Amino acid sequence: MSTRCKVATEDAKKQEEMLSTEVRSLLVAGTSLSVARKRLQEANRLLTEERGCVKLKNVQRKLRARQQYMISQVSLLYPVKILVGPAQEQELESYSSSSRLGNVLVVLNC
Repeated sequence: MSTRCKVATEDAKKQEEMLSTEVRSLLVAGTSLSVARKRLQEANRLLTEERGCVKLKNVQRKLRARQQYMISQVSLLYPVKILVGPAQEQELESYSSSSRLGNVLVVLNC
């Protein structure tokens, strides 16, 4: 076999491997997209059924309560200063780490 044929054969094999990898990646992405679409359809169905929005608001309220509970648990483990309203840059400079939750700024005094 000539050198050109060997090079062409090797190039074809490399391209086939690359395409095979890309096809596998597309299959995984397609499966993920299908699962996400089914979840979205289920969520839309739940919202459109009777009292769907009320249920959503109840879940949001429960999640907010859980978030507040978790923040209180962290505050028991670490000294925490909670500031409500706009954060001032001068105050933030004196603390080593901080987290922003909506209009509430949680600053860990580490």
